[in-house]
Amino acid sequence: MSDLETNRCRICGGTECGVLMDFGPRPITKRLLPTPDASGEFTHHIKLDICHTCGFVQILDTVPERELYSEYALQSTWKPQPHFLDEIAKLKEFAALAPADFIMEIGCNDGSALLSLREQGMVKVLGVEPSSDVAAIAKSRGFDVINDFFNTERAEAVVSGHGLCDLLICRQVLEHVAYLDDFMLAIRAVLKEGGHLMLEVPDFNVPLQYGDVSAIWEEHVNYFTEESLRFLLLKHGFTPVHTCRYDFSGGALTIIARKGYRPTTPPTPPREFASNTMFAQRAAQSAAVVAAFLQQQGYSPREVAIYGAGNRAVILLNRFLGDLVGLVVDDQPEKQGRFLPQSGKRVHPSDSLVKSGIKVCLLAVNAENEEAVIRRNKTFLDQGGSFFSVLSPSRYLIR
Repeated sequence: MSDLETNRCRICGGTECGVLMDFGPRPITKRLLPTPDASGEFTHHIKLDICHTCGFVQILDTVPERELYSEYALQSTWKPQPHFLDEIAKLKEFAALAPADFIMEIGCNDGSALLSLREQGMVKVLGVEPSSDVAAIAKSRGFDVINDFFNTERAEAVVSGHGLCDLLICRQVLEHVAYLDDFMLAIRAVLKEGGHLMLEVPDFNVPLQYGDVSAIWEEHVNYFTEESLRFLLLKHGFTPVHTCRYDFSGGALTIIARKGYRPTTPPTPPREFASNTMFAQRAAQSAAVVAAFLQQQGYSPREVAIYGAGNRAVILLNRFLGDLVGLVVDDQPEKQGRFLPQSGKRVHPSDSLVKSGIKVCLLAVNAENEEAVIRRNKTFLDQGGSFFSVLSPSRYLIR
């Protein structure tokens, strides 16, 4: 059990939260197994909660951080993020980003974003990364990295040792944070008055629209829409100055905001309960559509593969599609020969599509990678195979 108040909303403080979807005991999604025996797996009961006051969707009973983030390199260094160059351009335009600015990145991972900043002339940068394996990679690239979790105590040490920063970047991190108010206070503590904050989070509006249950990952304890993210920023004295979206990892939402004084009167919370409650119903409908499609086409499980052994594929297989899929393929060498958590399905290289007599392959990779996967598997297509997507948003999505 988390030491959070498990009925209190993280953004509005409302105490009327209820279960939106119950996933039952679930293993750590990214933790592939050396054998198909899953009997010794760590599991945690995952429930997706919704605040009856503001509608914010969240996981209140969280998996312990140390259990999730002790080792992370297997998947965290695999995903290119070309849209960050556009975010840098937006920072130059809307936050007056300049080479002399002191920039801090929370959750710097392997230093890829810091490297892009350095290549753009920004040399005064500092990273914070709790996972020791990827922090070591960032350090090997010549960056100053604090290998720890970020909180108000760590913020004081940063200011003492490095001073206040002009810009703080926090990308694909806030959705993981169980203590949002403490985290935002820590951000304020390290940022100059009038300085800028850039937040990038998964855009929950996308899976909400499609009923895409693959977005519900035990690491993501907060599911932000633009309205809920703006509310959090305003609550802590940040004024949004620019908002943009990217077709990255199922849909990304980025807001650049300027630090000002904290308001004496809290802003009005969003009212998203009615719209967000539709997610569970849409998720069940989406899974039913995939199952009906496979059955109508007459495919047996031994003729169906899923491409991708990442978090979203594992979630779909464990929740809805496990009995419909006979083969799992992935071209990441570190995953091949290992077994998926809970289902125990072995991960094979993609040439198994041809060797195993597969007729249809379900794409469980992000939309920006689908065309590359299809091109790499032209032989499968030439022999009559077909690709369809099970992740939103995608033009190949089964509808």
